[in-house]
Amino acid sequence: VQVIAFLLLLVGFGSHLSMFPFHIWSPDGYSAAPTAVSMINAGVLKKVGGYALIRIGFFILPFGAKFWAPVIAVLATINVVYASYVALAQKDIKYIISYSSVSHMGYVLLGLAALNVVSVMGAIAYMVAHGIMIALFFSQIGYVYDVTDARSTDDLWGLAHYMPHITTGFMLAGLCALGLPGLIGFIPEFTIFVGSFTAFPVLTVIAVFGIIFTAFYVLRMLAKVLFGRRTAAFEGLPDESHTDVVPLAVLGVFLVGFGIFPSLLTDMVGSGVAPLGPLFDLVRDAPMLTLLQGATILGGF
Repeated sequence: VQVIAFLLLLVGFGSHLSMFPFHIWSPDGYSAAPTAVSMINAGVLKKVGGYALIRIGFFILPFGAKFWAPVIAVLATINVVYASYVALAQKDIKYIISYSSVSHMGYVLLGLAALNVVSVMGAIAYMVAHGIMIALFFSQIGYVYDVTDARSTDDLWGLAHYMPHITTGFMLAGLCALGLPGLIGFIPEFTIFVGSFTAFPVLTVIAVFGIIFTAFYVLRMLAKVLFGRRTAAFEGLPDESHTDVVPLAVLGVFLVGFGIFPSLLTDMVGSGVAPLGPLFDLVRDAPMLTLLQGATILGGF
């Protein structure tokens, strides 16, 4: 029963979390939505899938989670690598960040698949970090699109000469996306890798290389959009005003604050993950269903 039920939950909640191959709605949805909807969708609603997978899947169906964990880990690694490659081919900055979000959800899924307290704590903390970082990214992209009517790296360059607030927001979100120490994304990412390496060493190493691809497409986008040549076409562009800079100020404080004092986040998350410890110990000591037994169960279903 747990094997079948967890599979159904995995398809449903995994689709919400942009798990490969159910991720294809995500980039188009983000790119077509207004700025505020993109921020809420990526920063809050997508994380509901991960939360539900933990709260319902792990707490109620731990043996089903153990059976499907290797499949989740493989799909998570595909998420990281495949979405990074697709992001490399994009020119629309909103699509770049959308596929970056899909790739980062691969780290969350890998942490969940490892089924230990350390990896799951890292996955939950990373969902918080990613929600703040991606919301800041979309807020800055939305403002740039409003004042320039452009989102392609072919049409945008050198914005740092005219828009220092936008530049600060892009740099904070971009450096957080590639896991720079001192920002909110570093400790959760590192915790995921530490926890998942004990369960899936090869897949974890492959996923770690995804950081290299992330750094490549993020830094390439920042270099082109922000630090390109000065041009008369963008002279006089208005920077964010006092009201427009509020998302940058609020989200930026969390990006830096939790990065410098990560215990503020990890201690809060750890208290919620602690009850999963006995469940993980229980399923770790239980005999594992073979793939043949699982196929027989599903065939009967």
